[in-house]
Amino acid sequence: MPQKYPGYMKRPHTIAIAAISLDGRLRTRESPTPVFASKADKNRLTHARAAAQAVIVGGNSVRKENMRLTVGGALARRRVKNGLEKQPWTCIVTRRCGLSPKARCFGTPARKIVFTSRAAPRRNLCALERIGVEVVVLGQKEVDLTRAFAWLHAQGIRRLQCEGGGGLLYPLLAKGLVDELWLTLCPAIAGAKGVNSLADGTGFPDNHLPRFRLKEIKRKKDELFLRYFRARS
Repeated sequence: MPQKYPGYMKRPHTIAIAAISLDGRLRTRESPTPVFASKADKNRLTHARAAAQAVIVGGNSVRKENMRLTVGGALARRRVKNGLEKQPWTCIVTRRCGLSPKARCFGTPARKIVFTSRAAPRRNLCALERIGVEVVVLGQKEVDLTRAFAWLHAQGIRRLQCEGGGGLLYPLLAKGLVDELWLTLCPAIAGAKGVNSLADGTGFPDNHLPRFRLKEIKRKKDELFLRYFRARS
């Protein structure tokens, strides 16, 4: 059942952004990364990333997509001009901290935070700490996302961008931690059973579905760019 974020705990304003196929998939059966999104969608993603103080993703996304989570020179210079750090923080949520120190996101100049749980083997934590990653242990068997967001707020993060995947977005929605949802609806059908969807979980009860209100819709050729705000009860 979706939970309300405790009123006494402050957290960043959080935007989840994703490109999905017409059947709600994040990727195809063959490719570990999205292949149906256009250049316009990628530009939207990077410009949104450039406006965020930090980016958060799940460990599975790091392993499958091996992304960098940074912005290019012009956008980095604009960030500095606007009083932000040159690159947004890279934040990763992983229950057992099973990430390769050679992952591309660890080779960037951004500040790197890994949120993990006490279920993570100590050797996994040490491997990341040796390369300068800040490991934050919150939760017993799973990462306590509520405390992770409160930790980020205490560090000065006010605008956070979630870039997936579905395994991370589902618990964020369940805990009421997503304020905006930016979707690109791509004119393709993945048709792949078992492939990641926008929110992967056991499913919400019919009377407790996370609700959003459509605030903006733009069209470029056959793609739709949608912007939703969380519905307030």
